[in-house]
Order: sequence, then structure tokens, then C-alpha cells
Amino acid sequence: MNRDFVMRGLTMVRAFALSLWIAAQISCADALAAQGAQQQAAPHIAQGAAYTYSPPAQYSLTQDNGDATQLTDGKYVPGSGNMWSSREAVGWSLTPSVDIEIDLGNVKAVDQVCVRTARGSPAGVSFPRRIDVFLSQDRQRYAWAGNAIAGQDASDGPFLAARFCANAGQREAR
Repeated sequence: MNRDFVMRGLTMVRAFALSLWIAAQISCADALAAQGAQQQAAPHIAQGAAYTYSPPAQYSLTQDNGDATQLTDGKYVPGSGNMWSSREAVGWSLTPSVDIEIDLGNVKAVDQVCVRTARGSPAGVSFPRRIDVFLSQDRQRYAWAGNAIAGQDASDGPFLAARFCANAGQREAR
């Protein structure tokens, strides 16, 4: 299965079960402390923001009417094995790539874009190979902000929910 996720615009996600966070003004120390504590240290500037994704989320165990708002609702899907069957998640199955675009409504300084997803080798589910993040101020021209998977352990193994972040370095984006 191709495990590429491409995020354009300002983005936060739950895919297979992805949770998205866009943070402003967070230091590296805060980011490490937040990751260890499973909490958000910086403001989640995409909370409640509108988004679009393509293709449609079609994983039946997570699919519901909430898919239109759950990627930016600020809630983590439970991190245990039930993440894949939680209606709080937005999911795709056997999908080569997913594009997600979040509109912050106006231009803001973005420090990080984070995605929380899960793997589980017994179920044949792996972390994405790449989560490319692109930022834009006008939704016409996009600049690559990084691959959120780069330099992190995204190997196969037993069930694990993990958060992957791309550092945007206080770039302005909408």
C-alpha cells in the first residue's frame, strides 16, 4: 500500500486515524515536553478551521457526519487500539495519497504542523512514508515546509499512535 500523505495549505489531520495540529510560537523544549505529556504546548491555531480533503474519507469504522469537523476539533482520538474504530477519527483505507487543506481564515505565523496517526503491523497498517506539508498565504502559491516523518521512527511494529510534526519556523500562512 502506498502510504503518502500530502498536506497543502495549513493542515491538521486524522487519517486512518489522523489528528492535525497547527501550532504558533512553540519552542523546541516546549514541543518535546508536550510530546512526552501528550498535550499541546502552543496554541492550536487551526482549531475549528474549515478544511477540505480528497479523496473522501471512506474507512467505514470511522466514517460519520463528524468527518467534516473532526480534523480540527482539537481532540485527540483515544490512543489505544480502538483508534481505528473510533467515530472521532477520520479514516482512509487502501488510498494511495490524501490531500488535506486547512484554511486558517487569515494569515498567521505558523511554527509547526503536526499529524497524529497510528500503525499496527498485525492489521497490515503502517505509518505514512511521508507527510509533506505546504504553506500558502493566498491559496494559489504554496511553499514546501517539510516532511513531518523525516528523521522520526516511522517503522512498522505493534499498535502505536504517534504524532509527527513539520517545523515551519514561524512562516506566515493562511
